[in-house]
Amino acid sequence: MEIKTLEKSDNIYWQKTINFAYANISNAQSNIIYNAMKNDTFDDWQRIFIATIDDNIAGFASFTKKDYCQTDKYAHWISNVFVSEIYRGNRISEKIISNIILYAKGLNFANLYLQTSHENLYEKYGFTHIDTLENFDGNMDKIYNLCLVSN
Repeated sequence: MEIKTLEKSDNIYWQKTINFAYANISNAQSNIIYNAMKNDTFDDWQRIFIATIDDNIAGFASFTKKDYCQTDKYAHWISNVFVSEIYRGNRISEKIISNIILYAKGLNFANLYLQTSHENLYEKYGFTHIDTLENFDGNMDKIYNLCLVSN
């Protein structure tokens, strides 16, 4: 397995990832990531991180300025974490998230945020539940924070 960082559409995996996202995630959030990639709106430090196995995409996550909630209160989001069902149980999301954390530290970001409806999933990576916000579908999601600087 290999973790790759994609920036804009100059990468051979960009279109593959668009197709993977569209085929595997069936909610409004998938439309956001699909359209952002299709329309090439990732800029600055924003990236897509993918895990590949034998040249197939096994999972991905995005690292973006905004996420799927209605707030500007937080920035630097790990978003759209997804692993294909056939590859689950292989710690792929952990490896993708670890790569995003290293990338964010290299940019000297102090905090990362993650939005989810999942229970007890991201605490094992050091994230702490800090807030609950409404997403664009009108559902409530938990907001998690990971502090990247030592006190």
